[in-house]
Amino acid sequence: MMNKIITYFVNGEGYESTEHKLTVTSILSNAGLTSPENYRLIRDNGNKPLTDYEEVVSLHDNIRFTALF
Repeated sequence: MMNKIITYFVNGEGYESTEHKLTVTSILSNAGLTSPENYRLIRDNGNKPLTDYEEVVSLHDNIRFTALF
């Protein structure tokens, strides 16, 4: 069985994953942000800051994040 591809967005750029859960560090790294520990990730829906880099985030299609330096 093939895993469903989930499209998520960081700072408006789309990225794809077959994983339904990723850590904050993985989301930032996948977005091409070097030294992800220098960024803060915020889930746009609810303006929720994700401050623990090892926190596992459940993804759904079209979920949107903002990465702040």
